[in-house]
Amino acid sequence: MTAFIPADWSAGTHHGGRAQNQDSVNVTPRNDPKWQSAIAQKGVLLVVCDGVGGEAGGEVASSVAAQAALGGYYNTPGNDPRAWLDGAVKAANAAVDAERKRTPKLQSMASTFVAAAVYQGMVYSAWVGDSRAYVVSRGGKIAPITADHSFVAEQVRNKLMTEQEAEMSTMKNYILRSLGSAGNTTPEFSRQPLNEGDRVVLCSDGLHGVARDPQIAEATLRGKNTTESVARLIQLARDNKTGDNVSAAVLAYDAPKKAFPALMLVGAAALVVALVAGALLVATSDGASKGSVVRPPVISPSGVPSSEGGTPDASKPTLAAAAGVAAKATSTLAPAGVTATEAPTAEAPSAVTNATPKPTTPPKNNLVAPKLISPAAGTKFMASDPPEFSWSAAGTLAADEYYVLAALHEQGEDDTWVKGLNTTLAGKWYLGSRGTRIQSWLVCVARDANPRPLNICTKGNPLVSSEERPVTWEIPATAVPATSLPSGR
Repeated sequence: MTAFIPADWSAGTHHGGRAQNQDSVNVTPRNDPKWQSAIAQKGVLLVVCDGVGGEAGGEVASSVAAQAALGGYYNTPGNDPRAWLDGAVKAANAAVDAERKRTPKLQSMASTFVAAAVYQGMVYSAWVGDSRAYVVSRGGKIAPITADHSFVAEQVRNKLMTEQEAEMSTMKNYILRSLGSAGNTTPEFSRQPLNEGDRVVLCSDGLHGVARDPQIAEATLRGKNTTESVARLIQLARDNKTGDNVSAAVLAYDAPKKAFPALMLVGAAALVVALVAGALLVATSDGASKGSVVRPPVISPSGVPSSEGGTPDASKPTLAAAAGVAAKATSTLAPAGVTATEAPTAEAPSAVTNATPKPTTPPKNNLVAPKLISPAAGTKFMASDPPEFSWSAAGTLAADEYYVLAALHEQGEDDTWVKGLNTTLAGKWYLGSRGTRIQSWLVCVARDANPRPLNICTKGNPLVSSEERPVTWEIPATAVPATSLPSGR
């Protein structure tokens, strides 16, 4: 069966709040004639991968995974889109594993993976980790078609944590599944029918971690084409001060038009032309009539119009014909008319563009050191029944000044940034990093930055800081699944 070919799709990636980009994207090439047969048989594939930043080789892992996925999808035999997607995941995981064995220093590298295949009016998705896929309707309704494989998402699904607590948790960047890891690499699958005007959106957590779903839908639909939609999504993450790399892929789905009415219109037009031409015929000496043949316009077999309806824009290069060239580009986004440039290379950007400079420490503005209120020193409690953390106000904080609640443990410091009007935080904000126990806590005031500095309270230059208070935080063995320890990114 021949698949309907969507009109428009694009992908892009940006280093965002980091100096190095460990994200990779890949899509089926649109304008290459060599790909048209494969697209007709198996539809269009979009891929987004996010390298695990806390491990060596995250950039390499995401790049080889995205590169291998396209070949794995289109080279898998049969007529089952889920089997094709499974082939993409297996090829991506095998590529990461092979690279790990080839390069000893990359033994711990890993990557998230999300892919969406649009085929025969359906979107089929496969994912491992916390990169997401959505369907955005023409009316602006957005629906996720993936479910994060992350520690906090699992806690929310098991009703051990609220959505708000998950957003504030220092564990929100810990994933339970990833490609190339020694833990769980098993993908999940979903499928959903598409309606005319729908947009399929893929993104890394550099976007969905800082933007609400309605914001993602709005930015997607504001784009005049998918290239502009991708650029707007990346800009949305940057405007929201993402501290991570950010990637997005967008496909616009237009349902195939019925052929019968179109044929009727062509036939009617031909009849009118024939009648008009007949009235103007000039009889020849042998009684024959000379007229012109009316032919319907020739439609390009690619079915891909340019953004302005003319010839393809040469300033927007497409991916190479060989299966699996990961587009790894730094998109320099202008304030208006922004575009996300796709480049057929997996190399990291040679320079950091549009990076936000690290601000200098401002005067203390008459702030006073906050006083810790609760829990009291020496308090012992379980992670399953944590207390509320509270402290006294440090004064009137500026719009870009935050309280930072720091948890100190044997591996260092984990920070949670809290808006200046709040001086309390629910105890479930922290459930233990890699199973470690909190030994003490403190609160400081710091100025926001992009990216936010690490260990600001103890090793940075906070504006003011409280005393450090010892506590005993007991973590039950079930807090982190023993069979699949999270990977920090």
